[in-house]
Amino acid sequence: MDVEVGKCVYRLLCNDGSIIENPRIDGLEVEFLGRLGGVVEIEEESIFRNTRISAGGAALITIKKTHSKGIKNTRIETACPCKFKQLFIDQGCSIEGARFALVNDANLSVSIGKDCMMSSDILFRGADGHTIFDVATGEVLNRSTPIVVGDHVWIGAGATFLKGAQISNNVIVGSNTLLSRKFEEEFVAIAGTPARVVKTEVNWDRARIPEYELAMSRNRHHDNR
Repeated sequence: MDVEVGKCVYRLLCNDGSIIENPRIDGLEVEFLGRLGGVVEIEEESIFRNTRISAGGAALITIKKTHSKGIKNTRIETACPCKFKQLFIDQGCSIEGARFALVNDANLSVSIGKDCMMSSDILFRGADGHTIFDVATGEVLNRSTPIVVGDHVWIGAGATFLKGAQISNNVIVGSNTLLSRKFEEEFVAIAGTPARVVKTEVNWDRARIPEYELAMSRNRHHDNR
C-alpha cells in the first residue's frame, strides 16, 4: 500500500479480514515521531515482548504473523527527516533481540523472509548515516541499497547487516558476522568480519539436537518398514 506523507496509521490485520485501528497489543509499543507519519501493520496472533516501534519518515512497517516464540527485545526506528522507508517481516519469524535502524537517508528498505530465526543483539543498519563523496566531482559514493534476508535463515547473536547486505534462502549466519554485500548461494553457512562462506551443503532446523536425531531415527524406521 502507499504511504500518505503526514498521516499516521497503526492497525491490526485480523484473520477474518477485518481491521482494528490503533490496537493494544501486549508487549508492543508503537509511537509516531516527526511530521512525516507512516503506516504500521501487524497481523493478528503475532507475539511480542519488550518491543518498540518508533515510526515516522513516511515508513511502511509490515509484520506478518510471527512464530510462536515471537519478537522480543527489539527496536524498530524509522523516524527522521528523510522520507520513505520500508520494513517487511514475513510470517513465521522469531527474534530474541534486534535493532532495525532505518534512519538518516531516504528510500531505505529491509526485507526479512519466512520462517527466519534470529538470536539476540542483531543490527540492521539501512544507511551509513553520513556522506562519503568523490573529492574531484562531489559525487556521493555511499548511497543506500536494500537489505534482504531470504526464507528460512538462522542468524546468530551479534550479527550486523549493513546497507546492501543480501542473503538467499536456507542460510546460517554465524555470531558476530558483519555482512555488507550480496551472497547468492543457498544451503551455506556464512561467518566472519567481513562475511564469507565457511561451509556449503548445510541447512538447519529449529529442533534441539536430541529432538532432531529422534525425529530422524523415527523417519528412518518408518521408511524401512
